[in-house]
Amino acid sequence: MLSLGIVLSATYDTFKFRSALRVLSDSFVVTPLNGNAFLFGRVTGAKTESPTNITYEVSVLRRGETHGSEITFFAPRETAVPGAEVYEPSPEVVARALGFDTDPAKSLHVGRAGGVDVCLRPDILLRHIFVGGTTGSGKSYFASVLMEELAKLQVPAVAMDSQADYLEHAEALGGAVVCPGVDYAVPLSSLTTEEAVQVVAALEGTPGYDLFAFSFAALQKEIDMGRKKAFTLTDLLKQMEQDGMHDLRLTGYEFRAAMSRVEASIRRHRFLGTMGRNLDWAALLKTGKPVAVDCSSLDLLQFQLVVGATLRELQRLRLAGKIPQFVTFLDEAHLLVPFDRRDPVQAGDQGMRAHRAALRDMHGADHPEPAGHRPENNQPVQHAGDLRHRAGPAGSPARHQGGRYPGHAAGHTEIPPRDIPPVGDVRDGQACGSGKGEGVENEALEKAWGEV
Repeated sequence: MLSLGIVLSATYDTFKFRSALRVLSDSFVVTPLNGNAFLFGRVTGAKTESPTNITYEVSVLRRGETHGSEITFFAPRETAVPGAEVYEPSPEVVARALGFDTDPAKSLHVGRAGGVDVCLRPDILLRHIFVGGTTGSGKSYFASVLMEELAKLQVPAVAMDSQADYLEHAEALGGAVVCPGVDYAVPLSSLTTEEAVQVVAALEGTPGYDLFAFSFAALQKEIDMGRKKAFTLTDLLKQMEQDGMHDLRLTGYEFRAAMSRVEASIRRHRFLGTMGRNLDWAALLKTGKPVAVDCSSLDLLQFQLVVGATLRELQRLRLAGKIPQFVTFLDEAHLLVPFDRRDPVQAGDQGMRAHRAALRDMHGADHPEPAGHRPENNQPVQHAGDLRHRAGPAGSPARHQGGRYPGHAAGHTEIPPRDIPPVGDVRDGQACGSGKGEGVENEALEKAWGEV
């Protein structure tokens, strides 16, 4: 290993070393401890006193121990030793320290960092990934590279696409594009009560609203008790007729007006239909290719309803063993937060945990975080597990759907997953088109990714 310099001082989190060599910022370095142990870190800053006298600061990432040809890594628990040598680690040490796989053909090969291929282990799919950033910073491109790698491993992906970013990419990878209300209908019974009342929110304060909520809850109770598997609009209207005349005792005019207004409100959402227009999800997903759900024509409420209902249906099929394991891409995470919840990107890690809980509460499924946005003022995240890709993609500007979607918060793109290095280059996508730009820097945020 190339000797870079000598340790000057140290804390538990950092150490400084002096070198006559020019070491690039974000480079990885190691320094030995007592016995067979060493510290692994990255260069975070430099102070030049003269061309041959440069002091570098290093953020400590891991503590390693060698056992023959094997290397085991732990959380650091001691400081660097003043006077000890600082070395440039081999690519193999970097890969092991950061938890990368060594075989690009059997892993998610998303780029290069620290002189090694960033090959994410397939078990990363058991976690969640959050990708966030400003418009054009590369979120969609990076997600497309991940989708391409999943297709290589024959792991199907379902992209709930609010901006039509992944439609062509899914087809180029041999997958399919489906449209709610055209290729499949969302059964009315797949909505939660909270979602269902949003469909008729304009009727709040009228007998129609109360009648709808009463009858919908009654039919949901039938499902919960195992007496029904699903119900349609026709079933709901029949239940409303019974409840309106007997339980709520509406007058003739009130009853007719309530029935008419509720039916009109529901039929406005063309994606709400009967079980007769089901999509064969099993046939699509067993191909191992991606499926892009085109939600670009939906308004905000419709997008939330379609995402929640579709994910619950897929979860039901998965739990029944009818479809294989799959990965879900949720585009524009902030659009899926209930309106009365706090904006998660303004509240840091605590806010993101609350955001995930809100998604579970609202949509009834635990699913991956979709593309979203970083907090204010374009301040990059500083984290030991960050990954910035300099040759990142320049995504097309997000469309605001005629003002129906909220504005985007400012920030850098954050690219997962856990234990990846601070600087790297996202590889060229084989089917990503010309979305990759130059000079775009992205910041990584350690979040989870997983199957629905």
